[in-house]
Amino acid sequence: ISAGTLRLGTGGSAGSISSTLIQNFGVLSISRGGAYTYGGAVSGTGSVQINGGQITLGGVSNCAGTTLVQPGASLNVAGSLGNTAVTVTNAGSLLGAGTIGGPVAVRQTATLAGTLTVSGIVTSTGSLAPGDAGTAGQLTLGGLILNGGSLGFDLGAIGLATGDQLILTTTVAPTISATTALNINNLVGCGAGTYNLITGYTGTISSGFGNLV
Repeated sequence: ISAGTLRLGTGGSAGSISSTLIQNFGVLSISRGGAYTYGGAVSGTGSVQINGGQITLGGVSNCAGTTLVQPGASLNVAGSLGNTAVTVTNAGSLLGAGTIGGPVAVRQTATLAGTLTVSGIVTSTGSLAPGDAGTAGQLTLGGLILNGGSLGFDLGAIGLATGDQLILTTTVAPTISATTALNINNLVGCGAGTYNLITGYTGTISSGFGNLV
């Protein structure tokens, strides 16, 4: 894509590409009515727009532009995206087990979940939930700013690897506003004791949660 927009789909079941590499210097727009997986790589300084559907990107990409997940769309990062700045808009979702080299912004009613590794800072007014629903997992972030929204954990028995964790790979203290809710979901055996919900950062987290649900 030297310029302009390449559209894969317009909200229906059609729209795909067989190439294993998309060199993007314009706009790559993906909009499907359901699930679609692109296993190749995306490179270049162009932007990526996930405009609809449950989209999985599985290749080793080197995106240097922006990545936008539009309302109602879902982006599953199964490979790597490169140093791209990702924005997840209202009612959008970002998940997977891959890596993102840049920062991530999660808007109100949007969701960041799964076992992703994000090298940049995550700024959120939406929902953060390590792991998959009902399954323990670890979400690794290069920094954290929570300005409301919620942080949710699935917790199992004390001493077992059955609880969600948020791992911070930064020396900068995370910011958690008093309007942020902490949501705890009981897996099997969750009870009294100490759970290390946020690990990696060795300092003191001075701010707190507004509500415990």
